[in-house]
Amino acid sequence: MSTMNVSIITGGLALHSSSAQLADRFKDAVKAEGSHRGVDVSIRTHHLSQYCYEIADFISNGYPEGELEALLAEVQGADGIITVSPTFQASYSGLFKSFWDLVSTDDLTGTPLMLGATGGSARQSMVLDYAMRPLFTFLHADVVPTGVYATPTDLSAAETLRERVSAAAREFLDRAQARGPR
Repeated sequence: MSTMNVSIITGGLALHSSSAQLADRFKDAVKAEGSHRGVDVSIRTHHLSQYCYEIADFISNGYPEGELEALLAEVQGADGIITVSPTFQASYSGLFKSFWDLVSTDDLTGTPLMLGATGGSARQSMVLDYAMRPLFTFLHADVVPTGVYATPTDLSAAETLRERVSAAAREFLDRAQARGPR
């Protein structure tokens, strides 16, 4: 059985935010798909709200410290990344962007990446293709075609997101397996 290391980065402002809930669905789907394929998927979830002071320090002083340094090293060495942000004013959160600003284009080259976003209404769903996908394309990540946007209504209905989340998980594992371990 092969092993795959995946990092989840959520940009929500609380540990139990809608972004964290969507990330948990991604985690479950990727683990289930991995199990189906005979792949042991090890997933670590990181909530950026726990790193906000360290991110601000890095931006102002130019070097990472402590847990943020370890998180950046983990992201750079991951076999795949799942990332989710809340939507504010039709874009990702400032905390989310500030974290990804700390990553260079060489750090993610070819890394399979699954996108998710949450927001109050469907009218902001284009955040995936007009804000998030360009960011990660710039960072040279291998962004899977299926992104998932969820509203609170979507998150409360168990079946609503299952098909898209499962499709994204399949695409993610296809790319991660084709790339092989880092």
